[in-house]
Amino acid sequence: MLRFFSNTFIFTFYLLLVIIYFKMQQQNQNHINEENKNIKSFFEDLLLHTNISSLFNKIRINLEKDKKVTFECVNEEKTVILNGNFKNKYNWLTSTFGIIDLNRLRSLLAHPNFNIEDKDFSIKISYKEEKNEKIVSEIIFENSRLKTKASHRFCPKELLQEAKFKGVEWDCVFELNLSKINEFISFASIESSRENFFLPKIENNDLMVIFGEENSSNHHLKMCLVENISGSFNKNFYWPTNIFITILKLSNQNKKPIIHLSQKGILMIKLTSDLAEYLYILRAHGK
Repeated sequence: MLRFFSNTFIFTFYLLLVIIYFKMQQQNQNHINEENKNIKSFFEDLLLHTNISSLFNKIRINLEKDKKVTFECVNEEKTVILNGNFKNKYNWLTSTFGIIDLNRLRSLLAHPNFNIEDKDFSIKISYKEEKNEKIVSEIIFENSRLKTKASHRFCPKELLQEAKFKGVEWDCVFELNLSKINEFISFASIESSRENFFLPKIENNDLMVIFGEENSSNHHLKMCLVENISGSFNKNFYWPTNIFITILKLSNQNKKPIIHLSQKGILMIKLTSDLAEYLYILRAHGK
């Protein structure tokens, strides 16, 4: 009888060890899966919001002193700046670094071999030591089952110029709802073959948008974008329609884009995703 209880105890003990082992393995796998999602969602959100008519092909990621993550980029003509920040802090992000060849990284993130739901897929950040600092070096995608592996190298921060917007005084700030965005897009489509810019102007407390020159002998189109608006804006500044629309289409349906206008010739679009805040600063064009 004693031997029976002894054997039963040993069996139960080893069974518990096996259960604990597999539970730890599951917890470890869950942690890896969460880390995979954490890294992939960071880059997916960032690259979605920089996918604007091939404007940006590089972006600088800043790790601030308080561990807050900000980012900045500018197009070659220096007419469009993107600034922003992530809402959360990321343990894997240990330094300021630059991302180049955004379209390539965007394609890797979207490739079916690197599906986040595939248990054989992993994504990790590689580092290098430099002056006692752990520098973010590259991102590595791997699917062990499909025998696929790809890396995307990051570049030193020194190779990317800073593009921080210093700010201006805003003369007019407003939210833009989906129905007005769609109305703007529909009218812009009508005018697209002959007019690539739009002129915003406040008239009788309404923000009007004009395609073409209102008092000329040529075609023109005028629509109300926002009614009963506060502020003033009466300068003859024009902004590119296509870029404006492309940015608006990136907006989260549950979070309206906020537009800022300055009579110094600056238009800013603020978009908010679940992960980050994006500020698009567009310089005006004269006619």
